[in-house]
Amino acid sequence: MSVAQLAAFRALSDPARLAIIDELRAGPLCGRDLRERLQLSSPLLSHHLRVLHKAGLIHYARIGRCLEVALDFGGFDRLEAVLPRQAQSELEVAGAR
Repeated sequence: MSVAQLAAFRALSDPARLAIIDELRAGPLCGRDLRERLQLSSPLLSHHLRVLHKAGLIHYARIGRCLEVALDFGGFDRLEAVLPRQAQSELEVAGAR
């Protein structure tokens, strides 16, 4: 597993970041809307968005006064690619015991 994949899994280990991902599943949202829906302070939302962005799971762009946030499906594809290999590896280790 690569460092980038580990960082993405680590980013997904926080309940607030999972809630952000869940909100974005329906489509891009303005940062203000995310903050209101999740009842997070601006600095805390900023922190979580930065972690998700560094992990390659979201992207964002400023459009006027709105910071539009969206899922980066490429990041999720990279995670999905490792899951079957990891599961197979775990099964082989368990079978060797």
